[in-house]
Parts: sequence; C-alpha cells; structure tokens
Amino acid sequence: MKTSLSVFVAATQISALVCGLAASCLGETAPAPERAYLVKITDVRRQSGFQAMTQAEVADLKKQNDLEQKLFPQALIQAEQEWKADKQNDKTPFPSTKFAPPHVTVMEQYPSREQAEKKVEVYVGRDLKKAKPDATAKVDSAKAAREEIADRACQLLQAKLADLVTKEKEKTAAKDAPAATEKAEKAE
Repeated sequence: MKTSLSVFVAATQISALVCGLAASCLGETAPAPERAYLVKITDVRRQSGFQAMTQAEVADLKKQNDLEQKLFPQALIQAEQEWKADKQNDKTPFPSTKFAPPHVTVMEQYPSREQAEKKVEVYVGRDLKKAKPDATAKVDSAKAAREEIADRACQLLQAKLADLVTKEKEKTAAKDAPAATEKAEKAE
C-alpha cells in the first residue's frame, strides 16, 4: 500500500512537471501566484509590529534594515553626544540601554496576501490583549518621567539614524551614477 501511494505521488509530480514544461514550450505561462509573507518589525524601542508583505517588499525592507543595523552604533554615539551637549539634559544620563538596532523577521509564508493579513490581525489582537493596561494601576510619576526621557532620547536617536541612512544612500547613489552613465554610453 505504501509503495503504491509513493508511486502515485511520483506519477502525479511527473505529470505536473510535463504539463508545465509543455505549456512553457508552447509559450503559455501561467502567472505565478504572488506569495505573501508575515513580517515582524521591531523598532529601536524594541516594540514589535506585524505586516503582510510581498517578496519584493520584504527584500526592500530587509535592505533598508541592513543599512539601519549597520549605522545604528554610529547613530547611537552621535545621539548620546548631542544629548550630553544639550543643557536641558545636564543631569540626565542618556538611556542607551533602552534601545536596540531595528530588526526584521520573516515569520511565515502564505499563498495570498489576504491570508497573511488575517494572520497579522491575529498577532495584533494577541499583542493588544497582552498590552491592556490595568485600569486600577496607579500612574507612577517616576516611571512616567523615565518614559518621557526615553521618548525624547528615542526621537533624537531616530533623527540621527535617518540622517545617516540618507547620507549613506546619497553616497551609494553618487557611486552608482557614473557606472550607470558608462553602461548607457556603451549600450549606444
């Protein structure tokens, strides 16, 4: 029984391969369905979000994320230096331990974007249930002050990171521009 099932599976796979090969030889190509991915995006404050994306969107996001991860230490140093130079932050240390490089994780793959978006809703709902604040909880003024300091530092860090990313992209574009014009000239 087991052998006949494996023979049937193999015959089905060969049949599908032959049909696909015949269709491609005849010039008929069925459009490949666009796969969708469930992606977890973690920002510099270590807060996560979820998105449904296509493969091209994931590739662009990973490229952006790789650049941000590469430049994060430099942005953190610059933000800390500017923080220390500001008189408003005279006695407040820069909360560098509250931050981490942004991170992108492809969690799951789906045959359609709709299925991936449904899963995003499940994950977001799960996070909302975890994050529900207790209505009876007191607002600790010291904790609120620390969060306000971390928010200001985060804004400064994100601005520095965005500046560094923009500069790096401009450098890359400047390096690629002469090569692109040379290729165009050779093509003519």
